[in-house]
Amino acid sequence: MALADPLGLIGSKFFERYEILELVSHGGLSLVYRAEDVREQRSVALKCYTGLADLPESTRRAFQETFVDVARIVARLAHQQRGLAHTLGIATLPLPGGPEIPCMVLQWLDGYTLESILDREREHGAPNRCAAEAFEIMLAPMTALSAAHDLGVVHRDIKPSNIFVGSHALYPGVPVRILDFSLGKQNGGPAPVSFMTPNYAAPEQFAGDEHRIGPWTDVFGFALVMVEVMLGGRPALAGDDIDSLRAASMDPQVRPTPNALGLEIPARIEGVFRRALAVDITERFATMGRFQSALAHAVSEEGRMTSSAVSRVAGEFSTGSATQPGYRPDPRPVTVDSGSRPPPAITGYTVIAPTPARTGETVVSPAPRPADD
Repeated sequence: MALADPLGLIGSKFFERYEILELVSHGGLSLVYRAEDVREQRSVALKCYTGLADLPESTRRAFQETFVDVARIVARLAHQQRGLAHTLGIATLPLPGGPEIPCMVLQWLDGYTLESILDREREHGAPNRCAAEAFEIMLAPMTALSAAHDLGVVHRDIKPSNIFVGSHALYPGVPVRILDFSLGKQNGGPAPVSFMTPNYAAPEQFAGDEHRIGPWTDVFGFALVMVEVMLGGRPALAGDDIDSLRAASMDPQVRPTPNALGLEIPARIEGVFRRALAVDITERFATMGRFQSALAHAVSEEGRMTSSAVSRVAGEFSTGSATQPGYRPDPRPVTVDSGSRPPPAITGYTVIAPTPARTGETVVSPAPRPADD
């Protein structure tokens, strides 16, 4: 059954290049259309962030500035990292009788979200996976997120629905990519909005402490996803509402590690997950690269990880924490040919606080102002 088209875009052309064919996804924050690139004769995805239409103008402009900056960095990285979907264009779309909203033209991917695969595994009682197998499956997106962190980009919404699998099942070697950095920010930079998905939110997100959100926040969310992959789709954080999920995320005495959830894994691997899921950010891995390196060394002791997987892990094992002074974003400027008109010059900084959605969806809430504002 075809989805209704609230924007009335089907049959039109975007930038006189992308012929919009159908609406394929309608979420709380965005609409995704399938379009045909008439120049390249290929399918593309057009993602329109309709959930931002009701923001105050200054907030929308501030968000768009961050959106464009992050999208350009990720577009560059996608040409180097197989764990990222390619960004083909960045633009704004004027709504009929309304404001402009940000849009992205993305590589069309055939496959399934990790969320849908894990849901199916849970329903069918899939067996548990060892840490080595989960590591190999998730290696490409781990490496891609590590590269993003090296360039100072924080995703802020790592969850199974933002991870894409190029098959109907999970196995070592299957193509796996991270999607949707649209709500990301540059580490240490301003954030026009604060948000979280409660099932995968780190303690600092539940606390509303935007100034303490950084790459270590992505480490927390990714570790939860990996635990679910090991558990055959069973959730890592226990709870049916925001309050119970907050308690599960923030309780320092009970951490959602593999052993705590019934898996029998070696102590060193358990220690890596315990650190990745620490409540205190000073005890957590500072970046995905540090988590990835530590986990690679730990799972290699099981003797089940292939030599090619070991060789693809860059860097040495590090015990650096989230507050280690040596971590700095890469200062090099990043540019990319987005295939669209240049975005307008935009400024501004405000916050929003809509009603929270279901626990599995993104919740947007006020971003704290700096103390001197």
